[in-house]
Amino acid sequence: MTLLYPITRAVRQFVIVVAAVSLTLGIAHADQWQSVKGPDGKVSAQLPGGYEQFERNSLTPVGNVTTVVKRYEAKGRILGFGYTKLPKVVLMMGGEKRAYGIAKSRMLNEFSATETGYRLTKFKGKNAGELLFTCDHNGSPHKGKAIFILIDQMLYVFNAIEPINTKTDVGKRLFASVQVK
Repeated sequence: MTLLYPITRAVRQFVIVVAAVSLTLGIAHADQWQSVKGPDGKVSAQLPGGYEQFERNSLTPVGNVTTVVKRYEAKGRILGFGYTKLPKVVLMMGGEKRAYGIAKSRMLNEFSATETGYRLTKFKGKNAGELLFTCDHNGSPHKGKAIFILIDQMLYVFNAIEPINTKTDVGKRLFASVQVK
């Protein structure tokens, strides 16, 4: 029994050290922002390290449409960068206003959000749609902002969501990091 105690103590100390290192690396990783790009390289932005990437396929009346999303979520905040190659017929039927309307509807539906403002604007020298909204995330009220840009057939979406009581500008660093060629 006396031999078991030093081994157990050593294992416990090892687990504590590994947990502390993992926590430190996780925090450092989130503080290290990384460049993310669209498939054509024309648009890029930065997200904190540790973001996840996933694809959504949607069967629409004009065919299958794939959306790629890169999303970082921590401390009640969500930062996202996504893109969808739109079928030409969608653009012929309504251009960028229609594309932004579709993106706006999808964003509001995805987060069960309520629109608080929407406008057509310029962002990084390009025509854009800007959506402001509120939603409930993990049981607390949040505010969100999304920017939509259409470059050729590619619809880009940048979004940031954070608790309502946060005094900072929603996603300031994400939106400032966007570059359009």
